[in-house]
Amino acid sequence: MTVFIIVAIILTLASTAAIAWPLVFAKPAGKTSADDGDALATQLAEIERDRDYGLIDEPSAEDAIRQAAATATQVKPEPARAGKAGRGARLIAAFIIGAMPVGAAFLYLDIGAPYALSEAGRQAASTQAEDQAAENAAAIAAMAPDERAAIIERMVAGLADRLAGQPDDVDGWRMLGRSYAALGNFAQSTDAWREAASRSGEAEDLRELAAALLSDRDAEDNQVNAELNAVLEALLAGNENDPLALYFLGHAAAQNGDADTAVAYWTKLRASLPPDSPLTPKLDGLIADALPQAEAQDRP
Repeated sequence: MTVFIIVAIILTLASTAAIAWPLVFAKPAGKTSADDGDALATQLAEIERDRDYGLIDEPSAEDAIRQAAATATQVKPEPARAGKAGRGARLIAAFIIGAMPVGAAFLYLDIGAPYALSEAGRQAASTQAEDQAAENAAAIAAMAPDERAAIIERMVAGLADRLAGQPDDVDGWRMLGRSYAALGNFAQSTDAWREAASRSGEAEDLRELAAALLSDRDAEDNQVNAELNAVLEALLAGNENDPLALYFLGHAAAQNGDADTAVAYWTKLRASLPPDSPLTPKLDGLIADALPQAEAQDRP
């Protein structure tokens, strides 16, 4: 908090000084230069020299002197007006110096986040946001099913529109993937998880993408397409005991006629499961079915 306040004060003073400096130190308008008298004296001396050398006659010299004197005394602002202009600029500068920090402070209080300057303020804001979210969720849950579905669909559509302009928001893609899955839109959920996984490369996002690809097909369909196979391979590269990867890569090997590899994947998965796992009987059956073909492949 202290650092923020110090930086804010420095920036405010710097911007105030940048605006006020020209007003405070500007040369008052209409003030004659101290060199004007020197310039006239130089001109008169040159005229006298030309007359002494016979370069100009007496009438011409007299005309030149009158011309120089007239030029040096042409319309000069009154000193009093020049002084008033200088005082006016200084009054404006004083007003700016006083008003800008006050205006900046009120502007921050109005549209900024002053609560974030303290830990208590941040906690209070977080609690308020959570309470508001809970109230919104309760209000949506109390609606009729068709009204609730319409609101959720509008919220999901709004999230999708936002992500179109902010495609690097990985958390947003994750939320969109879960939202589409909750609505039963598995194809769109898969698209969202593709975006999340491609940007993060994290194992959990890859696993969610694999689950989405599996959900977008019949429950009894164990076929592993090229995209799903690539995702499972990436999961296995990050964790050699990943259960989802071992199970379905076993199916991928079996469908490609590689029973030996299928048995190896399923055997490794079975060894990592607890004894009472409901998946154990399923794996025992798969291994038993694949063993004859695996043994035949091993025979010369």
